[in-house]
Amino acid sequence: MRVYEFMAENAQRIIDSISSETFSSRDFIWKLMSDYETDYIRMLNEQTCEHPIHEVHKQIGRYLADNAVSLEIQASGTKEGSIDAFGNISATEVWLKNTKK
Repeated sequence: MRVYEFMAENAQRIIDSISSETFSSRDFIWKLMSDYETDYIRMLNEQTCEHPIHEVHKQIGRYLADNAVSLEIQASGTKEGSIDAFGNISATEVWLKNTKK
């Protein structure tokens, strides 16, 4: 399953399942990995680059940014340090759920 197709089908469901009104891109990815493990592994296996995890995570972040309006989220303008899949701390975008409807 390609990343964009997966995100188009599941991103809103993942966002809705995050209980906090704010979440980081990394929080989103950890939730995706936990709830959709088989799909996540398929997305990694489809990559032909040297760093498939980095590439999939980059595409996920880009999807969130490009589709923020339809997903009813917005970038907070801040980044937080978060532990990545390799145990390294790196900056990740913080998102706000749009709760006004």
